[in-house]
Amino acid sequence: MKNRGMRLMALSLLLLVSCVSGTTYLDPENPSGAPGWGAYEVRRASTDLVTELYRYLSEKDTPALLAFKPIRNRTTEHIETEMLADQIRASLIAKKIYFVQLGLRGEILKEMELGQSGLIDDSAIPIGHLKSPNYYLEGVITDAVNQNNGNSIQYIIVTLSLTSAQTGVTE
Repeated sequence: MKNRGMRLMALSLLLLVSCVSGTTYLDPENPSGAPGWGAYEVRRASTDLVTELYRYLSEKDTPALLAFKPIRNRTTEHIETEMLADQIRASLIAKKIYFVQLGLRGEILKEMELGQSGLIDDSAIPIGHLKSPNYYLEGVITDAVNQNNGNSIQYIIVTLSLTSAQTGVTE
């Protein structure tokens, strides 16, 4: 009886492993064989965008502090906009262009308030050091479909815009 239970458990594990092993992993550096807009396209687009953004921001007199607004996908394709945003953010941070996390401000303010209450030891967060972004970075992904000899060719266009927090002007 005990031996039969072990065989059923082993068979169940084998079935579970065989169901899970259906995933195929592709090399993100190899553009062939991957349908749609995937890791290769995200990496390539983010590299080009970061190069241009960094060049532009490094010419400014004051260091840039960015706030990233969500990238909107206006195509019919499923595109991981968060993956693209994460790649852009990480690449810019590596180049010493930093981001203000506006979504965490509420939590940070609560932590500061708790520190001011006297309940926290010397590790309390001091007030008066929060930063404001001087630019808002937002993006949109669009597509255009052209016909060429009866074939449809889809072009994916990624556009980032940088808006000054001081003036509201998109640069």
